[in-house]
Amino acid sequence: MTTNDFVLSEIHELLALQRVLMEARYCEIPSDTAISASPIVADMHRKVLDAIIAANLPAGLSPSNWEKWLVMDESRREWDIALTRASQYYAWNRSSDEEKRSFALCLFSPFKVSEELLSNFLLRVDEMASE
Repeated sequence: MTTNDFVLSEIHELLALQRVLMEARYCEIPSDTAISASPIVADMHRKVLDAIIAANLPAGLSPSNWEKWLVMDESRREWDIALTRASQYYAWNRSSDEEKRSFALCLFSPFKVSEELLSNFLLRVDEMASE
């Protein structure tokens, strides 16, 4: 299979794509819930953020500010949306622990999630999914 390269070299295009990905993956009422946990979309989202961070933009868009923004915690809107998506995932209760972990990491990508926070997330989703 042959593919053509798709290149975004303008920082404003990358920033716009980042916003589109955030909206598609973390909107309150999704029309396609599969987008949120898609491994392909999660990988694309990470690559977009990596490219933005590598651009080393000034002031509020500097790499250090992006790195701070990428740290997930329970107070974030994206945390709550990921909880909802995971607890409503049709196969959650039939999934192995490793499958649940992988699903959760895709939901959170490109955010950084500590092992402790991930464990807490998985426990919370298990509770919610069994209600």
